[in-house]
Amino acid sequence: MRTQSGLLGSALAGLGIVLVAGCGGAGAGAGADDAAGVRASATAPATRVPAAVTADTRACAQVRAVLAHIAADTAGMLTTSPYDATISKRLSQQSVVLGQQGARAADPKIRTAAHDTAQAFSGVATAMRTKKKARLDRAVQKSRDAYRGLKSACSFGADG
Repeated sequence: MRTQSGLLGSALAGLGIVLVAGCGGAGAGAGADDAAGVRASATAPATRVPAAVTADTRACAQVRAVLAHIAADTAGMLTTSPYDATISKRLSQQSVVLGQQGARAADPKIRTAAHDTAQAFSGVATAMRTKKKARLDRAVQKSRDAYRGLKSACSFGADG
C-alpha cells in the first residue's frame, strides 16, 4: 500500500511529467523547422521561406522555455518530499516569469491561458508550503486543467 507521501509524490511527479511532455519539440524531417527558424519543404528542395515570428509565436516559445524550467525543477520531486521548500520557491518564481511571458502575446486567449497556468502553478507552490495533501492534490489538478488550456491556446498539439 502506498503512503500519503508516496501518493502525493506520484501526483507531483505526474505534474512534472506532463510538463516535460509538453515541452518536446517537433521531430526532424520534411516540414520541420530547422535551427534557423525556416521551414523545409519536400516539394521545394532549394527554397527556404523564413517563418513569420509574431508576438504570439514568440510568447508561446518563451512560455515553452519557462515550462521546461518548471519541468526540470519539479522532476526532482520524485526523490524529494512533495513539500520541498526549494522546489516550491522555484515554482513560485517561475510562475511569475510564465505570466510575464504570456502577457506579451497579442492573442487574448494566449494571454489568459498563460495567466491561468501561472496562477495555477503558483497555487501548487503555495499548497506545497502548507503541507496539506488535499490542498496540494486540488492545486495539482487545477494546474493540469490550466496547462491543457495553454497547450490549446499556443497550439502545442501532440508534440507539446
